[in-house]
Amino acid sequence: MKIALMGPPSVGKSHTLRVLTDKEGLAKKTVGAEVTNYHVTTSEGEAVKVNLWDCSGSKTYERLVAIHIQRSDSILLFYSPYKAESLEVASTILIYW
Repeated sequence: MKIALMGPPSVGKSHTLRVLTDKEGLAKKTVGAEVTNYHVTTSEGEAVKVNLWDCSGSKTYERLVAIHIQRSDSILLFYSPYKAESLEVASTILIYW
């Protein structure tokens, strides 16, 4: 299963991924995309491998991000409630999916 973490820059995508995967330290700026494998167990006891793609929010990588969105099973869309423009940017990402 492939899940892409999408959204504008500096809204917490990388930080959320680090917390979820128990990695120490501060998240660094994502260049392009970073992949982290995450294993979950369903309520039926089945082990599932999830590829979490932390995609850069930078305009520079917009085409790369579009490719990752189209090949994803799901996306987690991030935005900041403190930056109105981040919701606008996040909503444009849905055009690619």
